[in-house]
This record gives sequence, C-alpha cells and structure tokens, in this order.
Amino acid sequence: MKRRPLTVIILLYIIALVVGRYYSGSLFLYFVFSAMGIAWFIVAFIKKAPALWWFMGFLLLFGFWYGGTRTAEPPPFPIAAEETCTVTGKVITFPEVGEDKQTFLFRADAVNGEKSDLKLYISASVEDDISYCDILEITGTVSANHPVANPGGFAFGDYLRNLHASAVISSRYDGKVETIGHDANVLESCFSFIRNRFETACEPLTRQGAAMVRGIFLGDTSSLDQEYTDVLTKTGIRHCFSVSGLHVGYIVILLMALGYLLPMGKEKQWLILFPFLFLYCGVTGFEPAVLRASVMALVLSASYSLGRQFDPYSSLSLAAFILLLWDPANLWLAGFQMSFVAMLSIFLFQKFFRKLLPKKGPEGLWNAIAVTFAAQVGLLPVVAVYFNVVSVISFILSPILCVAVGGIVIIALVATIIALFAPVAATVFLYGAEALGYLVSGFSELAAALPGAYFASAAMSPLWLIVIEGVLLLALFLPWFRFRPLAALGVMTLVLVFFFVPISPFQRNHDFTVTFLSVGNGDCIHLHTPEGKNYLIDAAGQFSDSTGVYTIRPYL
Repeated sequence: MKRRPLTVIILLYIIALVVGRYYSGSLFLYFVFSAMGIAWFIVAFIKKAPALWWFMGFLLLFGFWYGGTRTAEPPPFPIAAEETCTVTGKVITFPEVGEDKQTFLFRADAVNGEKSDLKLYISASVEDDISYCDILEITGTVSANHPVANPGGFAFGDYLRNLHASAVISSRYDGKVETIGHDANVLESCFSFIRNRFETACEPLTRQGAAMVRGIFLGDTSSLDQEYTDVLTKTGIRHCFSVSGLHVGYIVILLMALGYLLPMGKEKQWLILFPFLFLYCGVTGFEPAVLRASVMALVLSASYSLGRQFDPYSSLSLAAFILLLWDPANLWLAGFQMSFVAMLSIFLFQKFFRKLLPKKGPEGLWNAIAVTFAAQVGLLPVVAVYFNVVSVISFILSPILCVAVGGIVIIALVATIIALFAPVAATVFLYGAEALGYLVSGFSELAAALPGAYFASAAMSPLWLIVIEGVLLLALFLPWFRFRPLAALGVMTLVLVFFFVPISPFQRNHDFTVTFLSVGNGDCIHLHTPEGKNYLIDAAGQFSDSTGVYTIRPYL
C-alpha cells in the first residue's frame, strides 16, 4: 500500500461505485457505509493516521453516493413508446454513419414544445446532413426499449443507461430532421473542423477502404460491413478498430521522434505531446481508452522530463480515477474494461512472455510480440463475455497486424495535419493507409477461415469476468505471483478453462421447455425434454454463420 497508494484508492473507489449503483436504494447499506466511513474517520483520528487514510474514508462515502446518483436510471422520457414527438436540441457527439442510418447522442432542450434537459439516442437517415454541434428539430418515433432478445445477447437498455440516454428517437422513415443553426465553442469548432477535413480527404477512397481507415484511426466502425465485423471478432483484432493505447502509443512514438529532431530538451517534450494528444482525444470523441492512454503518456513524459521513476501501475490507477471521477458509468463500458484489463495484463505478463522468446535477434520485435501476447491473455475473458468468442489465431495474427495498424495510424495522423491546409494532398497519403487497410482485411479474412481459428463460448455471466479481473488485480499485491512463471501460466489456464467449458442454461432443468430465439429469418425453436434431449427447429439466420456463433451457440 505504501508503494502504490493510488492503486489502493482506485480499488476502494471502484468497490464503492459498484455498491452505489446496484444497492443505492437500500437504507441498510446506507447505514452500513455511513457507519464504515465514520468508523474510518474515528480510527484515523485516534491513530493519528496520515492524510491518505482520511482521504480513503471520504472516498468510500463519496463513491457510494456518486455511484448511486451518476449511474442511476436516466430521467424518464415523457412520450410513450411508438408515439411520434418533436424534439429540439443540440448534437453532442460525432454522427456515426452506416449503410442505411446515422446515429448520435442529442441533448434535447424541448420535447413537443415543453422545456426539458434530456439526453437522447437518435437514429436518422443517411441522407440527412447532420454535423457535430448542429441545432436540430427532429420529428420521429419513440422506439420501444426491448429486453435482451436472446441469452448472451446485447443489452441495449443497459448501453443506453451507461450513456445516460432516456430514449431512442428514430426519424428514418416517417420523420424529418430540420437544421435550425449551429452552436459550438472554440474547442468544439476546432475538433469539428479537423474531423471534417479528414473526412473530406477520405472521400476519394473506396467505400471499404475509407471505412477501414476511419475505423482504425477514429474508432468509427459504423461503416464496416456486418460480415467483416464478425471477422474482426473471430480473429481477435477487434481492439484495433477501437482507438486505445495501441493507437496513442504509435502517435507518441511519432511525436517523440519529432521532439528529438527539434532543438528542445527532454524537459520540454511534453509541449509537443499535450496539444496533439488533446486534439486526438477531441477528434475521436474523448473515448475512455484514448483518455486513459493519453494520461499515461503524459505521466510517462513528465516522469522522463523530471528524472523521476515511472510506475506503470500508479499511472494506470491515476488514469482510471480521473475517468471514473468524470463519469462513473465508464466502468460498465466494454471499451473501458478492455482498455484497462489489456494494460494491466501487459504489465503483469510481458516479462514472462519475453523470457519464452529467443534471446537473440531484434529486441524491439520480440518485445512487441511479448506485449501482444500479454494483452491477448487479459482480453480473452473480456471478449468471451461480451462477444461469445475465444480467438486462438489472435496470438499469431495480432503481432503481425499491429504493425500495419501502427502504419495506418501514423499515416492518418500525418494526413490529418496536411488536410488542414490541402485535403487533396492528404488523400495521397491516405491511399497508403488504404493499402495497409486492405492488407489487414485480407489477412484477417484468411485467418478466420482456418480450422480452429476461433471457438464459440457459452453465454457467460459477467461474474466470471469479475473473478478473472480480481485474480489479475490480486497479482499486484502478491510479489511471488508476478515473478513465478508457473503462477502466471496457471492464470492463463484458468482463463481458458472458464471460457471453453460451456455452461448451458438448461443443463439441470428437468422440465419440458420451449424457447424461441430471435435470429431475424427463421423460427429457431429449441425444445428441451425431461430426458435431457434437445431439438432445434429452423435455425436460419441473416448473416453467414454469425447467427450460429453469436446467438444459437451461446444459448446452447
């Protein structure tokens, strides 16, 4: 605790947030947490404890209250489902444009003429000209909040809750969108201008090429085909299309190289890092993973500039604390969990994997491979819980494709700077990024077609994920755990065992059950008899074998 007080603080804060979210309505728990906080202060006073102990007692109470208020159900929408309404307000995120729709978050100032302050999730037609910070009047239908269609399916209601969105409004069919004006401050105008210039430079690219470049550089996967999105999941490289520490790392490498070329000392290199990372965060919509990596990069730069030792666990804890203080709902986002679990796994297992690789040869290449392997170990359970797939080929494919992804990020960053002055010239650079994108696409599709490249896992409770992450966190406080390869190998084995053993929801059910699964096209009726026999009738789907992998197999 003395070595890493920030790690202890963030763990305590997370526990308080979780309890506050799920049990904030319990008077008993209010009493328990209040008593714990008061007892903590009394003990700290009697023992004349340092300021850290006082702060931890305060954090316990604050986290419980903050988790219960900031992650509570959003305010109810005044209009019933399937009814038509008109909302007026501001676009507060960059629209994600797909094949037949564009979606974005919307701050509604008025609903049917009545004043309000609600956040909404809007689904509009791709033909509507919508930009970040536009003031719009939208007429559309309130979508019903349907429950999860199938076991292991995507819980869209929970996703809306984490976004603090009160309802979904669709204007795609019988609705309309009218632009009233534009309201952006200096920073919002700057972010919008940079992104629009980049999008303009991408227009001459092929549709698939532009989607690949946008997905890797901006994390916008709305333009990718459903079938290729399935390929990304099967090959375990979906994280490459969600801006994270990998992308920020390549940007930092480029900026650090630029800093060495300029006549400035090491103590001033943060002057280059900070503005570029801040702008990249803004252009990508301040994604939690980008913020985490940016905070860690700035802490690393500051440590290097001041001649101080860099502690990765403390910097990771600081980044988590800042993000969860800004919005505790980030804790329940898959991107947030994947980002932090991958980094924690890298810190714990990178040295272990490096020892397994040859001692001779290019050191940088072996370190990169060791980092990729370590990240994949941490990501395996997260991907299995959220996507019901365990990718084996990812351990081979990720080290190869991460190099191409880095090339795309660096080229796109240079193209973005050039696009501010000459979008046509920037397109020339983006053709190189597009070529690398097709290389990533071709390799991943070939890898996904290999026998045994991936396995479908059973629908898993998030409790398994908590167990695995808890084991990884336990390693921080057990020195013998981190430095014994056998213990690390044991954790990896547990991960694989947990997610390769299917847990069927009807294994111990001795009743006759009939279940209808939602697969788009087809009845998909599952019958379970008291004798333990199972029958599946008409399991047709919409997208190749994705229905079997992501819907039927997780249920069975």
